[in-house]
Amino acid sequence: MSGEAFTSVWEHSRARGSRKVLLLALADQTGADVVAVINTPLLAERCRKSEQWVERTLRILEREGELIRRGNAVVILAGTNREDAEKFLQSREVSDGE
Repeated sequence: MSGEAFTSVWEHSRARGSRKVLLLALADQTGADVVAVINTPLLAERCRKSEQWVERTLRILEREGELIRRGNAVVILAGTNREDAEKFLQSREVSDGE
């Protein structure tokens, strides 16, 4: 878990309630590169919600500017600028493609 990602969600995210819980669950899965791999069943279990709720809420959070998602990889934007987040995702795509 990235303690920085976890703290950033608490301090910078505008999400509230269950949406914030989902962001915290994602932050708990981030690695040193601040990218989390989405595990929908695990997120649903941690949030005590359905997998459909998780998928729908991820789309909402992306529209609201709380995260950037590429396939099953996600970067939480709380405390991170969008340009840096895009770079993290691009570097992840490059390393996965090698």
